[in-house]
Amino acid sequence: SPGVYTYTVSVTDANGCTSEDEITITVHPLPLIDAGDDLEICDGELATLSGSGGLPGFYVWDPAIGDGIAFAPPLGTTTYTVTGTDANGCSNTDEVSVTVNPLPTIFAGVDETVCEGTLITFEGTGTGLGGTYTWDPADIVDGVPYDGLEDGSIDVTLTGTFDATGCDTEDMVTVTVN
Repeated sequence: SPGVYTYTVSVTDANGCTSEDEITITVHPLPLIDAGDDLEICDGELATLSGSGGLPGFYVWDPAIGDGIAFAPPLGTTTYTVTGTDANGCSNTDEVSVTVNPLPTIFAGVDETVCEGTLITFEGTGTGLGGTYTWDPADIVDGVPYDGLEDGSIDVTLTGTFDATGCDTEDMVTVTVN
């Protein structure tokens, strides 16, 4: 255990002469290395992990990433272990999990050509039970007939958020009005 320990040794030779020597050993405590809190992100986002509790620049990660440098982790959950070293040359480790959630595959519909005055019902699919949809233009309501189409074409963008993870993605449909 950490502390300062002194050991004394006595030696007596064949003539009966005695000599002593003393040695002091200092045992340093291990550094309290911290890999940070577990992280949950969406696919396409970057993660940044930084170790603390040791000397700056003396952190090694497994799997190999740069300390404090953004990186793109793989889908699923990966455990990263950091080894940090303090000013005494003592090292210790800590772990952190990074979970990368997939994006929902959403569908805004197929491109259409319609006559002016036609009502279109936009319905998003793909976020699963509990997911939400946001339309642009904002006056479109999912599953309700829309009468805001005018002559020309309009790009309608659907943003779907998957309820279980909060991850979102977009899809677009073009409607041409004659």
